[in-house]
Amino acid sequence: MTVSSIVPVNTYTGNSTVKKFDFDFLIESENELIVQHISEDNVITTLTLGVDYSINEIGNQNGSYIIFPLENSSHNILKENEKITLMLTLTIKQESEFKNSSYFNLNILEWTFDYIVRILQILSRKIERCVKVGEGLSSSPDELMDELNESKRIAISAAESALESKNIAEENKNECIEYLEEYNQKVLDFNNEYNECLQSIIDKGIDTRCDLDLANLSETGEKHFLNKTQVTNCILEIPQDINIELSDGVLTLKAGSVVYVPNGLNTFKKLTISNNLSMSLIAGSTDYLVFVSENGLTLQNRVVKSSLSGSSDPNTGGTTYYNTTNNKIISHNTTGDVQVSFPIARITVSNSVITSISQVFNGIGYIGKTLFALPNVKGLIPNGRNADGTLNNTELTLSKPITYTRTDTLTGSYGLLITSVSINASSAEYNYTKNLNILPSSGAINNGILIGSVTHTNGNVTSISTDYTFRALNYNDTDFISSQAFPSNKYIDLTIGTNGSSYKASSNGWYLIWLTDGATAYSGKFITMRNETTKMGSYSLMDKVGYNNIFLPVSKGQTITIWYDLPDVSKLTFRFIYAQGEQ
Repeated sequence: MTVSSIVPVNTYTGNSTVKKFDFDFLIESENELIVQHISEDNVITTLTLGVDYSINEIGNQNGSYIIFPLENSSHNILKENEKITLMLTLTIKQESEFKNSSYFNLNILEWTFDYIVRILQILSRKIERCVKVGEGLSSSPDELMDELNESKRIAISAAESALESKNIAEENKNECIEYLEEYNQKVLDFNNEYNECLQSIIDKGIDTRCDLDLANLSETGEKHFLNKTQVTNCILEIPQDINIELSDGVLTLKAGSVVYVPNGLNTFKKLTISNNLSMSLIAGSTDYLVFVSENGLTLQNRVVKSSLSGSSDPNTGGTTYYNTTNNKIISHNTTGDVQVSFPIARITVSNSVITSISQVFNGIGYIGKTLFALPNVKGLIPNGRNADGTLNNTELTLSKPITYTRTDTLTGSYGLLITSVSINASSAEYNYTKNLNILPSSGAINNGILIGSVTHTNGNVTSISTDYTFRALNYNDTDFISSQAFPSNKYIDLTIGTNGSSYKASSNGWYLIWLTDGATAYSGKFITMRNETTKMGSYSLMDKVGYNNIFLPVSKGQTITIWYDLPDVSKLTFRFIYAQGEQ
């Protein structure tokens, strides 16, 4: 037998499929083969014959193969980045005796030489994988290890130097941040000077316009728009106490709504509506104000021009009068006088049918010559500037209803101004440089919030509107932006009318209908609703109790129509869910 010049080692990388691995060298017994598993993190494990692998054949000059893993092995099929190594191992020995005799066994001699060569191949492989000192070099293995240790020390020192460089870089970064803050302050100072110049131009009567590109704002700059030190003369919050809906000509004030009833000198009764209140078919074609009776049981209405106020009620039939002397609102009807709340809304009637809600008086409203504001309206009063140039504001929250009634015949549009004790028309103008509301005629400071506008005709209030503070958004805040159109936790329950009835959305939101239990008689019947503006629709066959629901998004003012062939609608829940942005 001869021994070929091979390396008695075979190594394979797995592919999660192969289980057969060849070895191309002779083994004369199972103990002459070592099989090792190398994990992804280079952990070496010696495998066990008969447990982890099996050998197909021994004694073959060209080798054979193993099967790995076996069924009972704790290892899985060899994966990518895992390896298996098959290597020859022999005991270093020589047990054959060669004596003088007439018979010389050449087979034993050859086997002995072959065995020695195979051992040499194993040793050669091991030597190749050792740390070696090159011939001609004076270093001993110990010295070479010292050199390696020195290299390690140098590497550690270099790492420490790199860390020190990093710390220096951090210090330089902090210095840059300080310089940037100083730069931003200079930009702020420049903007203040610019606005002073701009205000000076406006004060001189020169009309000017600026096109400011908000897209160039830095993230820090954007945050300023959300900061109370950068906004003033603004409403922070108006309570949404009045939930009112117009559907198919029927106006409904929802249970849970809160209204306020003037109820004697300096007294106002807070009234929470316990049941839905509805009205329809109002005579004429004009605008009406809507009130709630003092007992909270009915809705009252009156033509806007017949809704009056003053210090002495003339008790004229067909009017609703706010007597500011005794602080009561009385509706004079042919069936008798009724004490009522502040008006809750202004509606439009055409040919005796309610067609729209012009305005809901949440927080702020009017009747005759009287303006009123309700508790929990919150805003910012301009109050000069701080030492650093930022706006100094005083936060105002109304704790009780406030009113103001004109005694003159004022006509025109004015600023709508709120103080802690009054709400009134004002000619005050906001001076940005000083952050004050100033009366141009006298230069006096008006300590209130300019929140919008009011129009008077011969003293009577004909319209009011409130301004909304500009709020910049970070373009990256996509979660917040996208969530504003999705359903919120705020909702009102509605009543489904006759087949083909229509419903008008008072806010942005979602209509939802679902089937409760016990409705087996509905099987095979249908219900559908459609948005008459977008033509989007939702449809369901009532074929499985507890699984039927339909929903539809709507924008404020859009109308939906509901059709069905159900025997009744007693087992349906009908709900309007406000959009997140409407909360």
